[in-house]
Amino acid sequence: IIQALQMLAEMSDGPAEAVDAFCQYYIKEMAAARFDRGCPLAPVTLEAAAQVDEIQAACASGFERMTEVFANLIQAHGVPRKRARPLAVFAISAIEGALILCRARRSTRPLQDVRREVTSSLVAALKEGESQ
Repeated sequence: IIQALQMLAEMSDGPAEAVDAFCQYYIKEMAAARFDRGCPLAPVTLEAAAQVDEIQAACASGFERMTEVFANLIQAHGVPRKRARPLAVFAISAIEGALILCRARRSTRPLQDVRREVTSSLVAALKEGESQ
């Protein structure tokens, strides 16, 4: 997941495009797998991280690495680090939550909604960064 995310970040014109591509990847994956696939970190985190310290540390590290990929990309496009990091946390949190909702509803609609809202927030943050 981290490698795919890094590749999307490198291939994208910016953070909004990277989020869009990441969401589109999961929309296709979930529909193709009949909602049996998603990010592997979320289920492991929900089921085992509270009981096993090593699993908790691995899950935390995975989510941190995902966050850093987005934060670095957002920052590279002119948003200050103090704003880029919370935006990255927002993006990852929204996408992960949407993946859970997609599985529960057997619909990609939650991820489509999140894709639109997160990319909109990123575009606004980039414009805000340009005007500073």
